[in-house]
Amino acid sequence: MVGRPAPGGWWVICMALPMRRFLSMVVVLACFSAWGPGAEGRRVLLGLRGAIDSPPPSLPPPGLPPPPPRRSRRPVERGASRPDGPPPSTPWALRPVEPPLAPPPASPSSLSPPPPRPRSSRPPSPAPPKPPRPPPSTGSGGGGSSALMSGGSCSDAQATLDFINRYRTSHQAPPLAWSSRLAADSQAYAQQLAGGGCGADLEHSGTAGELLYWETGGSPLECRYAAVDWYSEAMWYDFDTTMPYTDNVLGQQGQDFADTSHFTQLIWRSTSSVGCGVAAAGSRYGSMGGCLFVVCRFNAPGNLRSDSAFLSNVLPKAA
Repeated sequence: MVGRPAPGGWWVICMALPMRRFLSMVVVLACFSAWGPGAEGRRVLLGLRGAIDSPPPSLPPPGLPPPPPRRSRRPVERGASRPDGPPPSTPWALRPVEPPLAPPPASPSSLSPPPPRPRSSRPPSPAPPKPPRPPPSTGSGGGGSSALMSGGSCSDAQATLDFINRYRTSHQAPPLAWSSRLAADSQAYAQQLAGGGCGADLEHSGTAGELLYWETGGSPLECRYAAVDWYSEAMWYDFDTTMPYTDNVLGQQGQDFADTSHFTQLIWRSTSSVGCGVAAAGSRYGSMGGCLFVVCRFNAPGNLRSDSAFLSNVLPKAA
């Protein structure tokens, strides 16, 4: 250390201070100019330098209490257990859910299949015997096959009889029986009509209870469509009149579209039997395919010429 410098040499010492503390130099120069280079000036210089180097302490805002001292946290090592003690109770803490109870183990006896049922040593009961077949019809009633209903050539004689009886039943009339004699007579006249060809006039033979039908096509020899066509005349018959013969027959003469005589004979209540025949004729125009003549005769004949006969034999449909 050198001795006290000359009075004019303090500015040299001030210039030797670090340049990063420019503000300190300014303060020091002010101090030296105020108090001089004495010992008092050196104490002030050292105190100001320390105050400038350390940051100022933070003070709480006015009106608030001082903050509490900070707690030091002790780090917990990985794997170490936390301190014992119950956790803080909160109103929203959830209770642990107990796991569902497992079902009791099944016993070995319940897993084994049930024992088979013992078979009965009694022999099985025999099947019931089949009912005997009905005897073949002789063709005099409403049953039997077409082969047994002889007399005519209708391949569907049974179906034709069934159609006629179905219509009669709906109008409260008893069913008819098939007559081989009437069928043979009808077949003979059908062949006579077919002999004149498809252009021959469809004229009655004069026998009471006779119905005629003609259609195009030479095969098959079927007769049931004649019954369907005759029954279609029911739409023109007046069941409400008290004079059915006068109003439905005499009043409609000359009007072929309103003729109902085929329908009334078909369901005439006092008739008991019927027989039909059919014959085919070739067309005069070879490419037309021919035609069929169907003849059916009923006994006892219907269409008696009186209002009382029509009232008692031509009945409306059953309710």
